[in-house]
Amino acid sequence: MKNYYEILGIEPDATEDDIKKAFRLSAIKYHPDKHFGDKYFEEKFKLVNAAYCILVDQNSRIEYDVEWNKIFGDLEEKITRKDHFDSNFTYREDNEFESKFFYSSQKPFYSHRDRELQETPQYAPLFNHWGEKIDDSSDFFILPEKIGKLISGYTTMKKDDKPFTKRMIFWNISRRIIIGSLIGSLVAFAFGVKNPVGILILVLIPALIGFEIGKSACKFSRLVNYIGINGFAEFECEGNRKNIVRRLEINFNEVTDLISVTTVGYQNNSYMWTTVEFVWLKREEVLLKRGSFHSSKENNPDRNDTDFWLNTIAEKYWTVYLLDNMELELQNNGYLEFNLFNKKHDKYIKIPYIRLGIGYMTIFNRDKSFTYKFDEIKKVYIKNMDMFIEHKNYEKKFFFFRSGNADKIPLQKLSNRLFFFKALDLLLGVKFN
Repeated sequence: MKNYYEILGIEPDATEDDIKKAFRLSAIKYHPDKHFGDKYFEEKFKLVNAAYCILVDQNSRIEYDVEWNKIFGDLEEKITRKDHFDSNFTYREDNEFESKFFYSSQKPFYSHRDRELQETPQYAPLFNHWGEKIDDSSDFFILPEKIGKLISGYTTMKKDDKPFTKRMIFWNISRRIIIGSLIGSLVAFAFGVKNPVGILILVLIPALIGFEIGKSACKFSRLVNYIGINGFAEFECEGNRKNIVRRLEINFNEVTDLISVTTVGYQNNSYMWTTVEFVWLKREEVLLKRGSFHSSKENNPDRNDTDFWLNTIAEKYWTVYLLDNMELELQNNGYLEFNLFNKKHDKYIKIPYIRLGIGYMTIFNRDKSFTYKFDEIKKVYIKNMDMFIEHKNYEKKFFFFRSGNADKIPLQKLSNRLFFFKALDLLLGVKFN
């Protein structure tokens, strides 16, 4: 029989509030989202959840206490015998396992020891951003330096790719100019054009188009990007592998907020397009701003849309980074802070808006604030990219008459939105799909 009090780290006389707080703290530590489905942590989380479900309900807790006392005696006594509780949940075993839970290039998760490593080991990633093993022909022609252990990568370079020689460039462009000129001449002949100026235009325009196509086809330009446990990076070369024309490395330690804004376009009630804008901020300073435009209704564009995929996957690992630092922030401040950002003339103005703690959420709206406690929330839902929360005192009696407390959270302006949803689940038990 498992000792659920031991599992949650509480005394047998713990109050309901003590149980809820202990569960939230344990959930933060063992939540599967932090460990990418690792079986060990999944089982730990299930055990913590089972302990919470039994002890938080008064009737099931009484039944559990009675059963325990029948087998082991008074719960109030200190348990010293090893066989009194499940040995699979001892702190000694936890520490032994978690001490091994660090650097591994074969696993998409990591420990706090990895998190402390800011320098990037100089070896190519094993997997791409979609979890597929990278083939040996891929060439990661430059590696990042400050985003920690690499998790995934993407490159448009192959090992046998070589820039065109000057002679090859000359012949490729010349061939396309000649083809363009011939097409123009045939058009002029087919339509019986006799005016010299008209003939010249019909020949010259296709020739110029051929020139541009040939020049573009001969351009040697390749891109590579990476996701690391402490950030993300992207590089581009032109002309040859060593001529790096674009360098980007964002370390999560430099970031405070991420705003991701999605806009979906419709025409005659039919889906047309989606735009996504990602803005990485250090307080109110823009570190990086990228946008994506695609026509995938499922928000799953082609892999060539590198801005979309790099930022989308980086947002996922940024959320994990925030989850890993969640315990420390709660310990230091007692709450997590989430901000709204208003855009004015390409500047982003921060407005502190939400404080989220264990079992409560305070919303600061203009000059007033209101706190929603765990057991006082009547309803939470999302509509048109806004989140609505209603207190149990909220009533809508008539169309224009309302009483009590309710708030609307504009999610498009809320920073670190994915982390906000995870934190709502962990600290308040509010879940969204």
